[in-house]
Amino acid sequence: MSVVFISEERGKIEIGDNPKNLVVCDPLDGSNNFKRGKGIHLPYCTLITVFDSLKPRMKNVLVAGIVEHIHGDIWYAGKGMGCFFNDKKCRTSQKKTIDRETLLIVDHYMSKDDVSVFSQIYKRGNVKDFGSASFHFAGVSCGQFDGYLSVRQKLPELSTGLLLIKEAGGFVTDLEGNELDDLRFSFNKKTPLIATATQQLNENIRKLLRR
Repeated sequence: MSVVFISEERGKIEIGDNPKNLVVCDPLDGSNNFKRGKGIHLPYCTLITVFDSLKPRMKNVLVAGIVEHIHGDIWYAGKGMGCFFNDKKCRTSQKKTIDRETLLIVDHYMSKDDVSVFSQIYKRGNVKDFGSASFHFAGVSCGQFDGYLSVRQKLPELSTGLLLIKEAGGFVTDLEGNELDDLRFSFNKKTPLIATATQQLNENIRKLLRR
């Protein structure tokens, strides 16, 4: 198979002749957890995404997968084939409302203004951050978490997480409620997002955002 391969550590490599697919990999998502864990077992992951185009949009993801290295858990999805957690088909939690039982991940890489946008989310939901976007996306896809919010999400993680969550029955938008399927992929680009177990939860979260 001829592909163009991009990774955070190796950059862009063309493999074979006349490639038609783009493969994106982040070998170490959660690098701070990896460096600082020191036996505490903080999650860190490897992700891989295969697009059906060399200049893709988010909707062009064919297959995607995440490996969490502490426990060896694996999440993967194929377009139109569903999402799987350790080889068993999985679904999101299907949570629709936001309350103190709603487990939400809010990315901690925020400015003071960003925190104010999410202030009501902290008041209403049960907010955590485990320090690895891949782990957050994976957790939403299999129902461990109900949602994941970020103001500056890198697209390599998003491309993987988007397919996992949608194939598991979830919903992903930007902060305004626009779906991200037509977003053009760029390795270093970042975008705000709300990834949730259901469309209803997404809408309920957006009603609480201060903009």
